[in-house]
Amino acid sequence: MEFESIKKIVEAEKEAVKIKEQAKKEAQEIMQEAEKSKESNRLFFKGQVEMKEKELKKEKEEEAKKQIEEIRARANEKVLKTREASKENMQKAVEEIFAKVVNI
Repeated sequence: MEFESIKKIVEAEKEAVKIKEQAKKEAQEIMQEAEKSKESNRLFFKGQVEMKEKELKKEKEEEAKKQIEEIRARANEKVLKTREASKENMQKAVEEIFAKVVNI
C-alpha cells in the first residue's frame, strides 16, 4: 500500500513535469508570436507614419505653390498698374508739351 502511494506520487510528479514543460513550450510559442506581431505592427505603423509624412510634405508643397502663384499674380497686377500709370503720365506729358509747342 505504501508502495502504491509512492508510485502515485512519482506518477503525479512526472505528470506535473510534463504539464510544466508543455506550459513552458506553449508560453514560448506565444512569446514568439507576440514578437512577430510586435515587429509586424512596428513595420506597419512605420509605413503609416512615412505615408503621412509624404502626404503632409505634398500638402505643404502644394500650399507653397499656391502662395507663390498668389504672390506672382499680385506682383503682375502691380506691374500692370504701374505700366498703365506710367503710360498715362507719359500721355499727359506729351499732351502738355504739344500744347506748349502749339501755343508758342
